[in-house]
Amino acid sequence: MSSERGTLVLLFRHEGTAELTEDGELVWVSDMDEEFRDQFENELLNEDDAEEVLEYLEEEDYLDSSELPDVIIEVEEPDDSAITLETRDGDIFPIGDEGVIN
Repeated sequence: MSSERGTLVLLFRHEGTAELTEDGELVWVSDMDEEFRDQFENELLNEDDAEEVLEYLEEEDYLDSSELPDVIIEVEEPDDSAITLETRDGDIFPIGDEGVIN
């Protein structure tokens, strides 16, 4: 890997996926990497998985070992307006900040 890399960010999304970006440009997405999905089958990723994800990215040459300390770990907070409850009948209700159906 080039030593001229930009800002590297490993973002854990609230839906359980991870992304690696360089200067805001998408480099890697966990749910688009078949080998990664096979290795971490049915696992919802979060910041506790950062070490394992970074090791995988190094093994697959997305990152060089010298870059690992510089990777910024971020966690996406869920948008409360996007949280919903679906009933058995298929009705969908938004759930607000307090966990109350709006």
